[in-house]
Amino acid sequence: MTTERPNSWAAEAIRRVRTGGLHLAPTPLRPLALPAFRDVEIYFKDESAHPTGSMKYRLVRAMFCEAIASGAIRSDTPVIAAASGAVAVAGARFARLLGLVFTAVVPAKTSADVLARIEGEGGRWQVGEQPPAAVQEEARALAEQLGGHFLDHFRDAERAVAGCGEPTIADEIFDQMRGEAHPVPEWIVTGAGTGATSAAIGRHLR
Repeated sequence: MTTERPNSWAAEAIRRVRTGGLHLAPTPLRPLALPAFRDVEIYFKDESAHPTGSMKYRLVRAMFCEAIASGAIRSDTPVIAAASGAVAVAGARFARLLGLVFTAVVPAKTSADVLARIEGEGGRWQVGEQPPAAVQEEARALAEQLGGHFLDHFRDAERAVAGCGEPTIADEIFDQMRGEAHPVPEWIVTGAGTGATSAAIGRHLR
């Protein structure tokens, strides 16, 4: 009779999450031609190439890895998120890879397309009964009620990205730029969201 090692599920789960069920490769760095500005070279980091079509896939992958490594997510842990878009879709996908139940608590005005995508990735959703600003706390309460893990992409994102042990978006950008005429960019512009992307780039530069 053989006994499964306590950490065997976690090791396999992290492997699955890191590969996403696919061969993991850097997302493309695409040049933008601007004939009127011949001395300016602009590149887009195309995060839509991720399996769920958003850079949130990268963020949620890191959060799952961190939660599994810390023991917050185990083989039977329900996962709950307060999200109405790309975070919920990615969360549902990773939970399905691990055979876990995923529930997104969404605002009342969440589009039918997003809800269908959550379901398509094997997730569940429920409309928050509180105003949109309170959906986060409602999801946290649901996680406590179910004995699950609350995937807090606002509070935990930056820490998870820093500690996930895999190349960050900044690592990828500078590695891809090595083959270009100007390998060190003068500017890097990011959107404003959870702050995980700008933090990862800032840490790399520092």
